[in-house]
Amino acid sequence: MKLSISSTLVTLFCASAIALAFPFDADSAPWPTITSPKSGEVWKAGEERTITWDASNPPADLTDTNAFIWLQGGAIDGFNVLAGGVDILSGAHTVKVPNVSQGDDYSVLLFGQMRTSSPRITIKA
Repeated sequence: MKLSISSTLVTLFCASAIALAFPFDADSAPWPTITSPKSGEVWKAGEERTITWDASNPPADLTDTNAFIWLQGGAIDGFNVLAGGVDILSGAHTVKVPNVSQGDDYSVLLFGQMRTSSPRITIKA
């Protein structure tokens, strides 16, 4: 699926609004912990992958469970939205691996009121 410039701008606006509404507390422990992908995993463009995280013990100040899943790293300038409207308390979400430049420096970012990222993974064409 190709995103138009307007849908990309809307996504960027929404992500920016979330970031401003819920400032990141660098002193707090990352929650939730991403359990998959694991360091060194190899993904292939076009395949489906399930991203999992430990959603137990959410912080007491969690007020918004809506999150985005982003792919960052490689030749991506910023991030690539893999999914939006993800319930952070669900613990898993399946995404389609985008067709990006092959590389071994990608990671998955779970982003909402709480933010965390996976270890580095490889994506092959």
